[in-house]
Amino acid sequence: MKENSGYVHSALLLAAFLAGTALAGCGNSNEKSTKPATATAAVAVGMSACTTCHSELTSDWLAGKHANLENNDLYSPGNPTNAQVAAGSCAQCHDPLGESRYLISGLTGNVSRPVIGCEACHGPGSLHANAGDSGGISRLSGTFVSTTIGATAVSGQYALCVSCHELLDSSGTGTAAPTHDLASATAPTGTQYVITDTHFATAGTYSDAIGNNSRTVSGYAMDFSSPSVCTNCHDPHGTADVARDWAQSLHADKTSDHAWALYNWTCDGTSATSCGTSTDLGTGTALPSNRWICQRCHTTTGFAAHMEALASGDTVAADRLLMGTASPMTFTQAWKPEQLQCKGCHTIVTGAILNPGAYTAAYLYWATFSRASVTNTFDPVGNPPVMQVYARSSFQFPDLGTSNICVPCHSGRNNGAAVHNLNAGGATTIDFSNLRFGDAHRFTSAGTMFRTIGYEYSGRSYENPSSYKHDKVGTSAVPNTGTGGPCVGCHMYRASGGSNHLLAAVSKTASAITNVSSEVCFVCHANTSTTLAKAADDERLAYGFAKNAFNDYLGPQLATGVTTTFATTTTNWLTPGDTDTTGNITGRNNLGALFNSRYLSSERGAYIHNSKYVKRLIYDSIDWLDDNQMNYTVGSSLTSACTPSPPPSWCTGAKTYLLPNGVRTGASAERPY
Repeated sequence: MKENSGYVHSALLLAAFLAGTALAGCGNSNEKSTKPATATAAVAVGMSACTTCHSELTSDWLAGKHANLENNDLYSPGNPTNAQVAAGSCAQCHDPLGESRYLISGLTGNVSRPVIGCEACHGPGSLHANAGDSGGISRLSGTFVSTTIGATAVSGQYALCVSCHELLDSSGTGTAAPTHDLASATAPTGTQYVITDTHFATAGTYSDAIGNNSRTVSGYAMDFSSPSVCTNCHDPHGTADVARDWAQSLHADKTSDHAWALYNWTCDGTSATSCGTSTDLGTGTALPSNRWICQRCHTTTGFAAHMEALASGDTVAADRLLMGTASPMTFTQAWKPEQLQCKGCHTIVTGAILNPGAYTAAYLYWATFSRASVTNTFDPVGNPPVMQVYARSSFQFPDLGTSNICVPCHSGRNNGAAVHNLNAGGATTIDFSNLRFGDAHRFTSAGTMFRTIGYEYSGRSYENPSSYKHDKVGTSAVPNTGTGGPCVGCHMYRASGGSNHLLAAVSKTASAITNVSSEVCFVCHANTSTTLAKAADDERLAYGFAKNAFNDYLGPQLATGVTTTFATTTTNWLTPGDTDTTGNITGRNNLGALFNSRYLSSERGAYIHNSKYVKRLIYDSIDWLDDNQMNYTVGSSLTSACTPSPPPSWCTGAKTYLLPNGVRTGASAERPY
């Protein structure tokens, strides 16, 4: 059975209730699928026998494609209709048990239509011997069992679903040609009716010195042998709204140089092929790259393992995954990238969030991947380290409810406090005239919101004003914003229902924010979506101008050797004339300024997540860079820089963003608050 293009590239949020509720409401549901009823003992009883007891699942089923509603009309003849199915000999997929006849009296008055009903997937129901485990869908007759396609092992659930939703060809290594896509097929034809051939994942093409991938994600990496391979992401009883949203979100991004596909994240430091190289700091020799430390955020498998370890209180396992001294994955040269799929955030059995609890972030100023030549002080079991750490800090995030699951990958890996801790009592003396740069990493929204990331200049306050409430969205402190904390509150919670797995609080084009879709914004901001979008876009533009001004001061101040390439080139952070290699005169603050610049350039929503905080970081960084003193000279410096004709393009926007009313005062009052 083919479905429309809205279902293409989709992966629905967990058919969690499928395992334990289908065909289970009125009888014994505990018989395991390892003891199926014999084919002769069980007979079909018709869908009306199921719908009589299972009213909730029936409602869910009616909202989905298997019920074949046309235009959401319960009394529609369907698309395809009975006549079209009969004329095209398509009944094996569109009305496999002839269950359209049960719709007349059971559900749709006097209109029948082709449907995929209960027993088409669950098997004959006369004995009601359904299994209650998370195994294959067909649990009564045992018709669909684990097997192989070519050399590829597949589960019974896979075999059942792809009997209509084609995927693997006969070799098990390529995609089948779906019936509706064949030139000779009965109409409708065309790729808009494709489902599972779009799910076929091919391996990345990993090459060059650092193992970059040049191939975009072709489909969703799946374990075909899993007994829940399809229901891990799809709810066959319901709609695909969540699936469509997820497929358009950054959690499903397919770009080769983005989070999920940039490298072969299974690289283990011993397998040279396709992994690129890194340098062992102890020996100076080139070694295969080790990506274990990346897996917890760049793969579904690693993310789920980290969340499960945190949620269960297994701190040893969680620390190993954090530090890259253990891996839940085996190196595969032809690895298929994993986007952040449903099973990363949700348990398959119940659909519940894998809530890790209040998260303690470990921030590390580290130089490069390395091997056992560097003393290991991080893994309590003594596994070889994969990095050399120069300094560290930590931050205990508050309990944010279901938003806790967002924090571990959106809190950053390095922060300004770790920069401050360089040469602050550590065993290694750091030379600021020859020090590799370490950045905060990417998408550090939780770190911005809770002020954990930036390099904060001594003597300046970075506390939030009392008016700031973004960190309290999704709590009782900001009523009517849900209970899931700020991440879920802004990016997912919709009091009126509807889409939420797009994870987008706003809609935007390449050049502007056009709409505010997060309902919680209007709890505090009394505007229409259009006017609030315009205000947000104005803030975005001014923030960009302020960053441009910041970078204009950054380049000339720092020494010629400065690089913005993460952990690849040694750098002299000392202002010319400074000989204090401990960094206490100019080195640390210069490094901190570049740290802030890189952090803010990679945190796309910083101006919304915590505008007051990022304004202060930019202001203070410029205040340091303009004369190597913290003396509130930003207004004077910007005014002076804007006197040429024509002035820099950032002048008006940067001054408006960073100075009260865009006017300098030369005093602490001009600093953003």
